[in-house]
Amino acid sequence: MNSNETPHQAAEREGREETGLVLYADDLIGYYPSASDKITNMSTISFVYHAEIVSGALQINVEGHPRWMHEEELRPLLSAHSQHILDDYLQYRRRQKMKTITFPVEHSLQLVSSGRLS
Repeated sequence: MNSNETPHQAAEREGREETGLVLYADDLIGYYPSASDKITNMSTISFVYHAEIVSGALQINVEGHPRWMHEEELRPLLSAHSQHILDDYLQYRRRQKMKTITFPVEHSLQLVSSGRLS
């Protein structure tokens, strides 16, 4: 994260730099601290956001070769820490699918009686 940006801005920037996709990060799914297993006395905190693709296409870059993967293919490649993050993301997706849109009764009656959406 750069000194002049928020975690939200950093997520969008990193997403663009590492994938070539312009993203709109909306919901914070969680934050995840971890101690480095390679560097003594170092720890990190990852902020994980749900994001929508605004534009762009996956592009190879210095970070690697981004690609889409099915969960069954991805999960065995992840550390326990990353699997926990994936589980939180999947739980977030399930909650989003369960949300329903409700309208005030008066508005619903107007929609039915007029026969059109306004």
